[in-house]
Amino acid sequence: MPIAPYGGIVYGSFDHRWRAIGGLVVRVSDNFSSTTIFDGVKVHPTFTYNFKQRHSLSLLMIRGYKPGVSYSFSF
Repeated sequence: MPIAPYGGIVYGSFDHRWRAIGGLVVRVSDNFSSTTIFDGVKVHPTFTYNFKQRHSLSLLMIRGYKPGVSYSFSF
């Protein structure tokens, strides 16, 4: 089960301040992964299913409780 943490710092032009950001990607299998995203204010967990080598479907939990869906493909 590969785990990949990341982090950084961003400047927010809305509130004119710097924020620490970060997250953690956990690959559960070849097709499933989970990403926890911290945007400097709130945490947003995501759960992703990869299929046909280039397509991804994600369930997002914005701010931890508002559901959303994302579809992406690479070329």
